[in-house]
Amino acid sequence: MAKYFRETGKRQHYDACHYAGDVAPDRVRTVLLDLLRAFGGALRPAGVAPILMHGALIGWAWNRRLLPWDLDIDLCLFVEDLEKIDGRAADLAYDRSRFLLDVNPHYVDPTTRNRGPRDTVEENKIDARFIDRATGLYLDVTALRPAPARSDGHACVRTKCPHVYRIHDLLPLQASVIDDVPVQVPRNVEAVLVQEYGERVLERTVFRGWRFDRARDAWVEGSELQRVFERMTRED
Repeated sequence: MAKYFRETGKRQHYDACHYAGDVAPDRVRTVLLDLLRAFGGALRPAGVAPILMHGALIGWAWNRRLLPWDLDIDLCLFVEDLEKIDGRAADLAYDRSRFLLDVNPHYVDPTTRNRGPRDTVEENKIDARFIDRATGLYLDVTALRPAPARSDGHACVRTKCPHVYRIHDLLPLQASVIDDVPVQVPRNVEAVLVQEYGERVLERTVFRGWRFDRARDAWVEGSELQRVFERMTRED
């Protein structure tokens, strides 16, 4: 089965069909939030609520903002909701001159999935993508499908990645915001993130040259940390 979506650019996080060069970091956030706002607005009349997940959910958990180093936003939809928007794609209201909703036709095959989250065997693990035509930046959408119940008896769903979640941790969804854009997040965000990333996901304050400054409630890049230190030293 041929890979449907193709990526290129910095960290392979731009859609290859719409790539026009890497986007300046200060513009990435603006484009991603515009995508998120437009996608949520398009799905709301259909009664479909995309769920903020993965790296974007980590950012939400820390300070209700996107992680400053992220180049995309990950969302999940229950598979029946993805089927709904696929069938009604032509009726969804969004600016088609700026954005593109592209549903992977292979999403209908539930048997194609990886053995582990880091596995690259399944090239079609992304089920849909909402793309900014001008830059190639995008939102990735993966479908949540029924999975075998765990030993504790809780009903579960999984993606093709595969990530497995207890429905009890996902539903009912919470209405919230990230960078002032309306979103839906899981009922138990901490349980979802710990299951996926480990116990320290909400404790590790240093990552990829960034440090979380609790006083400022923000991730601060290494170079900025040095400038803050120098300014404090001068003031002393």
